[in-house]
Amino acid sequence: MKNPSNRILMNTFFLYGKMCITIFLSFLSTRIVLQALGVVDYGIFGVIGGVINMLGFLSASMAATTQRFMSYSEGNGNFEDKKQVFNVSIVLHALIALCAVVLLCGFFPLFFETIINIPSGSVYAAKVVYFSMVFSVAVTVLTVPYDAVVNSHEDMLYYAIVGVVEGIGKLLVALYITIVVPDNRLIVYGILTAGLSIMIMIAMRIYCHKRYAECQFDLLGCFSKSKMKEMVYFASYKLYAQTSSMIGNFGMGLLANHYFGAFINAAISISSQTVAYLQSFSNNMMKVVNPVIVKSEGEKSRGNMLVVSMYSCKYSFLMLAVFAAPVLVYLDKILALWLVNVPEWAYLMSLFAIVRALNECIFLPLEISIGAVGNIKGNSLWSSIINLLPLLILFVLFHYGFSPMAYIVVPLIFWGVAYELKTLWFAKEVCGLRVGSFLNRFVKWPYGVFCASILFGIVIRLLIGDSIGALFLALPLVVLFFLTLVWLFAMGATEKEYAKLAFDKILNKIKKR
Repeated sequence: MKNPSNRILMNTFFLYGKMCITIFLSFLSTRIVLQALGVVDYGIFGVIGGVINMLGFLSASMAATTQRFMSYSEGNGNFEDKKQVFNVSIVLHALIALCAVVLLCGFFPLFFETIINIPSGSVYAAKVVYFSMVFSVAVTVLTVPYDAVVNSHEDMLYYAIVGVVEGIGKLLVALYITIVVPDNRLIVYGILTAGLSIMIMIAMRIYCHKRYAECQFDLLGCFSKSKMKEMVYFASYKLYAQTSSMIGNFGMGLLANHYFGAFINAAISISSQTVAYLQSFSNNMMKVVNPVIVKSEGEKSRGNMLVVSMYSCKYSFLMLAVFAAPVLVYLDKILALWLVNVPEWAYLMSLFAIVRALNECIFLPLEISIGAVGNIKGNSLWSSIINLLPLLILFVLFHYGFSPMAYIVVPLIFWGVAYELKTLWFAKEVCGLRVGSFLNRFVKWPYGVFCASILFGIVIRLLIGDSIGALFLALPLVVLFFLTLVWLFAMGATEKEYAKLAFDKILNKIKKR
């Protein structure tokens, strides 16, 4: 591969730029839509969307499979293999889209007659939105193969452009229903949102068919039963693990609700949102390095694959930890500023959820490496056990009167410690990872920097207090202290030299302009 470091840096830059723009557009669009629809209609749209998106796990396993096989074929340089993967993925995603439509249409009577509780005057609009979103889900599923092609070619600039255009489209839809549409805004909003999905799919199809030669839909000449069997086998274990994760998360929320009431679900929701905002910074890097790791394995370069994976472990952790460290120090104050009335247990649940996310983040690239090799059966089965066992343990603990603290501690043990041990074991067995060397070079120092920054932040907080002014002074100080420690202890000589060169390139480009 040519200049993988430069490519990773540029693609990360593109995705971070996209993230900053789309987050701003999303906040603005949400505010406008809420004002235009009103609380009731906006709530109806959210409930329907939540129910329909539950089927996302059906396509998520196939999406991960398609991206893995696309990137692997790109790495081995076999053009015919790439065409086969593309054609098989088109067929499989068409079947998934059809199954999703059938399931959702079959669920429609039960949903509206016995589950959803909405005003009688909004029933027709809700039904239109339901079918609009069913159509949107089907279109989104059909777009996945093209998204995988773009990802395998590491064309993150186009991916970022499409994301920004989609964000602008959502803002325009919000403005349109506010300014132009006087009545039936919920109906118009549902239809236009579905229409936007169609436009995105058309743009992805046109771009991929014009730019990438493997995007040739030819079932007679390029369809491979053996490739389909291989991809379905891989996807089935992905689906197994993702289904167990969904059941584990959803089931634990229901258990907590059953034993402690709705207030605990509010705390769970807040902790999930807090982690999601923080994880977006490291998730962008994972999207960039994923095809690099898989393509290295496709090139039969196991050593390079492990090197990219181990460095990704370190820097994905650091990219999350640089924001998590100051947030953890002032988490109670940040929640109070954000929510005003903070739900009970929200602080502790958010605190431990961030810690758990950090533990998972540093080992996630190793999961990608295991998937790149292709031998995922054992890893998926053990992942499923780790996902489901906390549900059984919590049921017993709650039954015997344990407090909501069990909801915090049990998942941390299983989704933190057990997940780490499982991942290290399979990375060693499947990929040949040298565990001792990995922990010493890529885990010890990042964790040390993070813990030292937390202690520094606590000292700063004790010295300057808890006022809003102190908060805005302390947060950048902790970040600066964290980055200093990263430079002094977590980065090697080669990494520092590369960082200097990258910084010089950026300065030179700025000076030329």
